[in-house]
Amino acid sequence: MKFSAIFTKLELFRYVGSSIKSYFVQVVPRLSLIVEYGLRPEDYKPMSKDDVVRYAGDYPDLGIITYDHKDPYEAWTDRQNRRNWGEMVPIDMMRYRGDRLTFTGLEAEDFTTWGSIMLCLRVLVPMALLSWYFCNEDPNALRWKNPAMPKQYPYDFYRAFPYDDARKFPITNYSFDLVD
Repeated sequence: MKFSAIFTKLELFRYVGSSIKSYFVQVVPRLSLIVEYGLRPEDYKPMSKDDVVRYAGDYPDLGIITYDHKDPYEAWTDRQNRRNWGEMVPIDMMRYRGDRLTFTGLEAEDFTTWGSIMLCLRVLVPMALLSWYFCNEDPNALRWKNPAMPKQYPYDFYRAFPYDDARKFPITNYSFDLVD
C-alpha cells in the first residue's frame, strides 16, 4: 500500500477545498435554503445563472430596495443604512445606499455638457484672474503689496569684498548739488 493512500484514508491532511469535488455547486433542496435565509417559500427566488454580474450561487434575488423606499420614521437598528438586525442584504446594496444622490428620480440632476463647462469656468476663471493679479510684475500695475527698492548703502561693499576697506568706495546715491 502506498504512503499517500494511507494518509488519505486517515484523512489527516484533508481540509476544505482540497479536492475538486468541493468546488462543484452542490444541489441543496429548496426548503433548506428557505430556512437558511429566513424567507417565506413564495419569496425565495434564486439569482439567475445567466446574470454573470449578480449571480452568487443560491443567494436569493431580493429585488431593488433602495434607501428612499424605506420608511424614515421606523425604529431601525442601523439608522444610517435603514436596516434591521438580521435583515437580508440585497446583492447590490452598495449601489443603492443612502448617501447616493437619488434613486426615485424626483431630485434628479440634469447634467449637460454646457452646464459642466460653466461649472468648471466658475472655478478656473477666478483662479486665473487672482493668479495674474498676484503674480503680475508690472511696476505700474495695481499692487497688493508695494515693491521695495534695494536698500541704499553709503559704501560699495561688493567692490571692497573680501579684503579691502569699504570706505574707499563711497557711493553717491543722491546729491544736493544743483544740476546746471
